[in-house]
Amino acid sequence: MLSSDSPQFNILIDSLVILREFQCKGCRKLAYSNGGAVFAVALGISISVYSTYEGQLLYTFIGHVKTINSLSFARNDTFLYSTGVDGTVYAWDLAKGCRIDSKASLLPRTTTYTGIVTDVRNEEGHLNRIVVCGADGSVMEMNWKNDDSDSGHLQQTVTAPFERFTCICLSANRKVFVAGTSCGSLLAYDWPLTEGSRPIKIYEAHYTGNGKRGVIDVKAVGDLILSIGEDGSLFALSLHEREQTVAENSVSKSGRILNPDTVLVSIDKFEEAAENNQDLKRKIEDLVTEHDFALHRKDTSWQGELKELAENTDTELKAEQ
Repeated sequence: MLSSDSPQFNILIDSLVILREFQCKGCRKLAYSNGGAVFAVALGISISVYSTYEGQLLYTFIGHVKTINSLSFARNDTFLYSTGVDGTVYAWDLAKGCRIDSKASLLPRTTTYTGIVTDVRNEEGHLNRIVVCGADGSVMEMNWKNDDSDSGHLQQTVTAPFERFTCICLSANRKVFVAGTSCGSLLAYDWPLTEGSRPIKIYEAHYTGNGKRGVIDVKAVGDLILSIGEDGSLFALSLHEREQTVAENSVSKSGRILNPDTVLVSIDKFEEAAENNQDLKRKIEDLVTEHDFALHRKDTSWQGELKELAENTDTELKAEQ
């Protein structure tokens, strides 16, 4: 979906508050880095990379000759990969701010790529993988090791059993590969993929009637897989490892107990609540003052009445004597 603005929100306990807005004419795709420090926006044939916390434009990448369809950050956030309608897959160096030669360029340009997943790390012996899905229904993988002698290996991994894949993503724990299809379903596969991989689970997520093209985007957020359908629906899939327990999930690596009830509150709401508390304190102080004054008046009145009764009693006693 095209958009002229890309708003950034603070997530509060019961609402969303706009933090800032970015003027992004023709925005088609937006992807956050794995660490969350930067995010990339696809604007037609160019890519803009922004700092998440300062909102500063860091880089503008130009290289595609047709519309960009998908963005994916490398596992260590040093590289950004992009695919386009022209069938190209480019790699961008986020440290130097330029395009680099990559094994991704060896992927065939015979189709339009609608999604990309990367598992790339600068570690010796690690088998790097780039998986792309095409508009023709194909899913291709390029894998290589961090060795100059390894020229890379290209293979076709899986085939959509029903309709073509429209978007793909990798879970945060790098164990599940999820693909959205043109018929509105989500297919989950074990990662890494192998030739002839079969889905371990199929979810009927979105309605595809009236010419709708099913799933238009799928993202991994923590233990969740979020997908958006062209019918306007949002589908959330929760991933849990079988061996994990609630207790393990509530303890951090340092051994500290994490508070699951922690929420983010905006400064405006905090100041409003503090002002309301001050008003309540003033009202309570006024009520206490009024109460004390009323008690003092009653006490004075009672003392006057008692004195008058005592005087009357003494007068009557003297009169009787």
